[in-house]
Amino acid sequence: EEVWAIKYGAGYKFGPWDSDTSASMDLTLIPWVGGFYFHDDWKVKVSPAKPLFDGLDKDGTLEFNAPMVGLASRWNLTERWYLNISFGYGGWDVDNVDEIYDFVGNAAYRFKMGSVPSKFLVGYRYLHIDYEDDPVKLEVDVKGPFLGIGWEF
Repeated sequence: EEVWAIKYGAGYKFGPWDSDTSASMDLTLIPWVGGFYFHDDWKVKVSPAKPLFDGLDKDGTLEFNAPMVGLASRWNLTERWYLNISFGYGGWDVDNVDEIYDFVGNAAYRFKMGSVPSKFLVGYRYLHIDYEDDPVKLEVDVKGPFLGIGWEF
């Protein structure tokens, strides 16, 4: 199974704010608006051993593009380490999507690969999708830890 799930958008950065104490972290908030694109070319094939039933071979495409809004926050812990927490919500019955919500929390370490600003990420993601276009209904939760690397250009 190969699925494309792409969250996209544009936001405005507010901050960073910090306080006068050395123990504080500076905070940046980024409200955003955008969407969530989903594409799945699915196929189901059933080949039973019994000669009474010929089997089943069905395929199709499940695709939607629904609006989302969200808020991302970044806490710079040190010059190299930061904590990122973001939440997005959408759907509103656009393109047969009742509801989508997406939560991401991660810690990141900044460094350079040559002259390219880079980061190593470790975190957790929870994504919920509720889609219905009769007779197709998709209600799925994707959740779990992740590791990643990113580059900023």
